[in-house]
Amino acid sequence: MTDSEVYKQYLANTRASEELQCEIMLGAREGEDPCVLLLKACRAISSMTNSSLFAEQVEKSLRAVYGEGLGVKGPLEKE
Repeated sequence: MTDSEVYKQYLANTRASEELQCEIMLGAREGEDPCVLLLKACRAISSMTNSSLFAEQVEKSLRAVYGEGLGVKGPLEKE
C-alpha cells in the first residue's frame, strides 16, 4: 500500500469508529440490548486497530456461548 492508501484507510477506520461510538452512546441512552452494544464496541475496536478478526471472534464466541450454548434468543440469533 502507498502512503496515500494507508492514510485513506486510516481516515475510513476513524470515521467508522466515531460513528460506532455515537451509536453506542445513543443506544445506551435508549436502552438498546447490552449484547448489541458490546458487538458495536468490538467493531469500533476493530476499526481502530484495523483488525476485523477481533470483532469476528467475539461475535462468534458470543453466539456459541449465549446463542447456541445457553439458548439466549434475541440479538445473537443469525438472520
